[in-house]
Amino acid sequence: MKRNRAVLLLVIFAITVQGSFSQPVSRAKTPYERLLVIQQEYQEALAGGDSAAIAEKSYLLGKRYNAIAEYAKARQWFLNALQLRAPSGPSLSIGKIYNYMVRSEVMQDNLDEAFEYEKKAFYNFSSACSTAALLSAYELRTYMHLTSWKALQEGKTLGFVPSLDTALYYQQQAVMLAEELGRVYNVASNYRWLGHVLFEKSKVDSSILYLKKAYAIFDNGDSSMVHNVVATATDIGLIYLKSKQLEEAKGWLERAYCRIDSSLTYLQTAGVDDAFVEYYKEIGDWEKAYAHKEKALVTTIQELKAYRENADEGIRLIYENEKKEAELREQQRGLELIRRNQAIQVRLNRVIALLLLGAVGAGVFYFRLSRKYRVISRENEELVKEQSHRIKNNLQSVSNLLNLEVLRLSDPEAIRVLEESMMRVQAVTQVHERLCEGSKLAEVELGAYIPDVVTNVLYSYGLEHIYVDYQLEDIWLHAEKAVPFGLILNELTTNSCKYALGLVKFPYLEIRIWQRGQELHLCFFDQGPGFEWEKKKGSFGLKLIELLCAQLKGSFTFDAEAGSRFTMKFKAELSKRQVGLPLTGSERLPGL
Repeated sequence: MKRNRAVLLLVIFAITVQGSFSQPVSRAKTPYERLLVIQQEYQEALAGGDSAAIAEKSYLLGKRYNAIAEYAKARQWFLNALQLRAPSGPSLSIGKIYNYMVRSEVMQDNLDEAFEYEKKAFYNFSSACSTAALLSAYELRTYMHLTSWKALQEGKTLGFVPSLDTALYYQQQAVMLAEELGRVYNVASNYRWLGHVLFEKSKVDSSILYLKKAYAIFDNGDSSMVHNVVATATDIGLIYLKSKQLEEAKGWLERAYCRIDSSLTYLQTAGVDDAFVEYYKEIGDWEKAYAHKEKALVTTIQELKAYRENADEGIRLIYENEKKEAELREQQRGLELIRRNQAIQVRLNRVIALLLLGAVGAGVFYFRLSRKYRVISRENEELVKEQSHRIKNNLQSVSNLLNLEVLRLSDPEAIRVLEESMMRVQAVTQVHERLCEGSKLAEVELGAYIPDVVTNVLYSYGLEHIYVDYQLEDIWLHAEKAVPFGLILNELTTNSCKYALGLVKFPYLEIRIWQRGQELHLCFFDQGPGFEWEKKKGSFGLKLIELLCAQLKGSFTFDAEAGSRFTMKFKAELSKRQVGLPLTGSERLPGL
């Protein structure tokens, strides 16, 4: 509920400030397409070396990342724009950056940080010597105090004291400035905002008066204002409903319902149905309340489906764009390598001629040739590591999108499935992270990788305090084998967290890995009650383990006596162990 109210206030605020100052708008249709356009424009500005253009594109990139809920990236770009613009002193452009940083922090429930940014935005807007900029400052201060006041009423602890009186004062000032500017849309938006503040001050009649003024301005026959007409009528209907003026409430809600058309989003339509649900609950007509709630849920699901489709398409576009950039870089590096090789060949021919002059010339030649090939070898190594790094980043993007879906879901089973999928993606991501950071290009050190996978799963289930007895030989495994191996380990740890560790008094895990010739052995033990393989082998997790083990061309067994013990072995081309490790044979783990 707290999150929904913050989103509602942000939507109202965005409508209010929309006309205060204009920005160039891309012709792209979706947020992801607009992001790609600005990314291209940023590269062009960077190539041109114009710091003002770079600052502007950094600001626009922050806005684009805000639009797709990538708040951390948005903050980085906003800070980059601030760093470029700060030397010129306070200005309208800096105020706009802080304005969007306030919105970003509010969406993340970071109200203390948002309050600090709001003060900086207010200072820069006020210093701009512009009525439009001052209007934006007053609107933002109203928004900050009203949003924070609502959060305070819901029990959130804040580092500052918000005030409804402050919100009312600045919104009244904003109304006067909007009227002075004569921008009809701004006037109507600020009337609506003032109506919301007055309602929170329990001044119901005054609140309705200003909302009706806003409605009269919006309802001018302009098709682009339909969403404002519907939203304002719904606001009025809800206020009448909360004031127990049921006939008036019904009239305004029906007025909003009649104006719904295809230009409205699913969520705007669902908002009207939700308002009718409250009305029919109030009069006791549960059948109609249920019908409207069902419609609201259907439209909300449609909105989520559209969001998911747009996100999928956006990921595809970003992936294709990154793929093209990577291909271009590879082509450029290939040409550079060809040029260098040609240069080396020219030098080689010259050195061969100089060999006739003596052994000294030959020695110089071989020295330079060896140095060049070492440089090329290091460059090729960096290319392989960059490829692993890019794969890791792409997998992290998939994990972030799954996390966004988790935040939007309410079904516990769906949330559980997505969270388990996120852990599987993370297990694969950690393979490529190890490839990026390791000293070998295509091999993963299991002694470091196994604790990473297990710790990640335990942390996800809030069991990071569980003691894990690792008995691991120093083994490097090829990445092709490390991915299915890590997924098996992820599934085993997940099953232990779900069905074993919470059922015993002193829970712990034992994980052992050792090498016999070219065969790798794994033993995974927990203290749980165990299970019968024949009864459980149809479950998704165990089926996945069976498929992954088949992929490794290995074999496994489950033993449910005195706990649950999983053992597996498979053939792999393993690097030799380092000398001096204490683990050999079956020592330190009796009974295996």
